[in-house]
Amino acid sequence: MTRPAPPPPVLRLPSATLQVCATKENDTPRGIANRCGCKLDDLLRENEEAWPDLQGSSRMLKDTQLVLPPVRDVVTGPDALPPVGMPRLADKIEVEVEEAPGDPAVWKKAEVRRMRAGARFSVCVDGDEAFIEEYGMEDEGSEWRRVGAPAASLAVSLAGRRLVMERRAEHPGSSD
Repeated sequence: MTRPAPPPPVLRLPSATLQVCATKENDTPRGIANRCGCKLDDLLRENEEAWPDLQGSSRMLKDTQLVLPPVRDVVTGPDALPPVGMPRLADKIEVEVEEAPGDPAVWKKAEVRRMRAGARFSVCVDGDEAFIEEYGMEDEGSEWRRVGAPAASLAVSLAGRRLVMERRAEHPGSSD
């Protein structure tokens, strides 16, 4: 009998800050996980100590604080690395919005809410939960732009790539 190959190593990159979600009245962990682009099981596990009876369908009171699972888990492999400079979950950016047809476009604040395949992400514009837009890296500078310190996001992404490459060098062939 042949033993199955071990899973590829997973590197957990340090997150700059703990990400917390303040819930709305009657939010559920399932809805929050979906909105934030994380796995429900990860969200429940991250909050198990504070909320041991929390389930996917639990109804939350307004402003209950839930810790979001880290979004910087990187499974090593040829296609597993996030694009350099990609915004992270909960990052604040600005997006270009035309408020009415023919009006000049204005820049509005937005928050990254979900990471999508193909170097794309969804944002909530101006705190309006019904105003969700999707962007990609190719739209940076024209449709969306960074707020604050763009170098910090790039530095984290580059540091993550360096750690993965070092791990590959230490364990050649373990992830490919």
